[in-house]
Amino acid sequence: MQKKINFYVSGMHCSSCASNIQRRLKKTDGVSEASVNYANEQAYVSYNPNEVSIKTVGQVVNSLGYKARVNEKNADDLLEKDRSKRLHALKVRLLFGVLVSFLLLLGSMLPSSPAFLQNMYVMLILATPVQIWLGKDFYASA
Repeated sequence: MQKKINFYVSGMHCSSCASNIQRRLKKTDGVSEASVNYANEQAYVSYNPNEVSIKTVGQVVNSLGYKARVNEKNADDLLEKDRSKRLHALKVRLLFGVLVSFLLLLGSMLPSSPAFLQNMYVMLILATPVQIWLGKDFYASA
């Protein structure tokens, strides 16, 4: 007897993440069908409860580095909190990036800018967090 379940999956960054989760779920014994939707952060799984438990399905997703919200009563609230946290973090990173990039632009393009902004070591110190902290998602996706 097949049962179907759908649950939220948080921590996906791209459609490749969804494909990886889907592929791994399909390889799990007892799972006959699996579909992961990146856009709405949900997984749909058809499984045989005699062969695999819901908890095991969640552990498979968690073992890949994502967070499965299986059998959580307030999953919608948790998902909304996760989204608002990520949005706030993105806003902070954007504001920081704009500020630091503006200082770099002043130092490199305007001859009348303060001398300390034209110093190449100051520019290196300013550019490093932009590359590492703000660019880490781009590097991880690549």
